[in-house]
Amino acid sequence: MINRLQVQNDTDEKLAKRVIGLAMDVYNNLGCGLLESLYVGGLVVELKEARIPFERQKRFTVIYRNVEIGCYIADLVIDNRLIVEAKAVDLLAIAHSVQLVNYLAISKIDLGLLLNFGPRKLEFKTKTRLHPGMPEPPNLQQ
Repeated sequence: MINRLQVQNDTDEKLAKRVIGLAMDVYNNLGCGLLESLYVGGLVVELKEARIPFERQKRFTVIYRNVEIGCYIADLVIDNRLIVEAKAVDLLAIAHSVQLVNYLAISKIDLGLLLNFGPRKLEFKTKTRLHPGMPEPPNLQQ
């Protein structure tokens, strides 16, 4: 019997790999040294051409004691299954990974992709919201 969760994870992983390939195309065409927003713009062009559904600058509300206290804005949410956070920095910091994991927790999306269009090459890291066997986090979003 096929595990439904495993099938979803495989599908999400394939989507992430496809997005990484598109990001590599953007980096190879634009080169290094540009603003993060320009790389995201290039990735938007690639996603449209590949007919992959996405939302740019998607807002995720943070609720505390039933009061909206702010929001996170993700660079891209792809097919409601993958959050992409783009950077254009010399080195990725732990804070960049933490930022993505926070987006995952608030959005309830399980997979995130951190892309760095840095000076040497395109770097990427995947992050997940939950590890198998871990309980769900508290509801942080309405």
